[in-house]
Amino acid sequence: MSVFDNRDGFRPRDQSVSTKLKYETEAQHWADAFNSTRPTNRPPNFAKDFASLGLVVGLFINLIIIVVLSLTNLFKWITKATSKSEVKTNSASIQQEDNSIQNQ
Repeated sequence: MSVFDNRDGFRPRDQSVSTKLKYETEAQHWADAFNSTRPTNRPPNFAKDFASLGLVVGLFINLIIIVVLSLTNLFKWITKATSKSEVKTNSASIQQEDNSIQNQ
């Protein structure tokens, strides 16, 4: 049995007027469905455009703030680490001077 055989009255294959009308009605329905999905000449939506632009600008500003704060914390950490090492070297030199004074 072929796929194109008439089974249970589904999609008749005759050339009658009622059959052609059914097919034309269905074809018009599908054509309308496909045409309704096409974009029409709608006025531009500036609110969505500005919202998207605002999100991008906000992201850019937040990234700049994160980079600046990270660099600031890194600078503070480096200066703190170097000041501790200077204190250690100064205290070591003072102890050496004390030892040399005591030894004299």
